[in-house]
Amino acid sequence: QSNYGTDDISTAIDAFATMEVDSDGNYFNIDEITLRMKAQTAGSCTLTPSLNGIAQTAKTLSMTPEVATQVSRRHLIPLNLISDHVSLKFQNSTAAQSIFLKDIDVSIKDYDGQ
Repeated sequence: QSNYGTDDISTAIDAFATMEVDSDGNYFNIDEITLRMKAQTAGSCTLTPSLNGIAQTAKTLSMTPEVATQVSRRHLIPLNLISDHVSLKFQNSTAAQSIFLKDIDVSIKDYDGQ
């Protein structure tokens, strides 16, 4: 957790966590991710997937609740990432905002085209 309180001196920190997925050189397909995070009054989480270090299209995911009383925000993100190594970067670089990741479900399948 970062970018909260006065310790950040009003300058945003590029806060991120990167999840690495590998399959010992075998190709696989990540076709969707379910991400659950703490609901907040403002802000977003940027998800940037990379295939072998090459960044793909980033997705911006809202952290605000869909219903006012919700304590978690859930996103089902369809993807079609085929590689032998995938990085998933979860990021926020806005002052006074934090990301609270609760859980991540990644749907991984063997890639039949190899």
